[in-house]
Amino acid sequence: MKKKLILIAASVSLAFAAFGAGAFAASKTKLFVDGKEVKTNVIEVDGSKYVPLRAVSEMLGAKVGYEPSTDTVNIFSASSEGKATEPKNINYTQLPVTLEQDQFKVTVTKVEQDSDSLRVYVSFQNDSPSDRYTMTGISSIVANGIKYEYDVNFNFERYNNKELNYARAKDPIKPKISDKTVLFFKPIKDIDKIDVNLRVHLEDLTIKDIKVDVKE
Repeated sequence: MKKKLILIAASVSLAFAAFGAGAFAASKTKLFVDGKEVKTNVIEVDGSKYVPLRAVSEMLGAKVGYEPSTDTVNIFSASSEGKATEPKNINYTQLPVTLEQDQFKVTVTKVEQDSDSLRVYVSFQNDSPSDRYTMTGISSIVANGIKYEYDVNFNFERYNNKELNYARAKDPIKPKISDKTVLFFKPIKDIDKIDVNLRVHLEDLTIKDIKVDVKE
């Protein structure tokens, strides 16, 4: 059952594969959590109803994370020491800023912009006994009240440009290893300060009001 639960948490389609030995079928059953309907798939296996673990957990205020190196799903309730909280806002006026969660440190060292891009320089230090993922693909910034998501193609164009020679961290970061990367965003007009949104292990953190070094 533990293996089945892990696969449900990762993906409904994977859950179907996990129940290959039993009779399963898509269900028209609706799911409500605290009176609110959750738009998700409910499946039926040998007469029992199953729902995605992540959908239910997050509706109840918990954090769900998957650790690929150990094939483990971790759930932290809102009242646990795992701190399943709303994203924290951290106000700093001077870099570098270091964020830490479960022995994994993420440091924003510099933010600058020129005609090519706005760049957020980030370093990682994994002091934990397990692999840690940078999660840079879900990072974002907020400038002048507008949110800008991480653009994979825009970033990889710059990573692959050998003339620019920008750092890119390798995923996962192994235990006791440090690495660094640069997050690229398209240039923003009339930029002064930005908020940087990062996932630090299982926690979403926001560093607010970072001064941008604009290069002419």
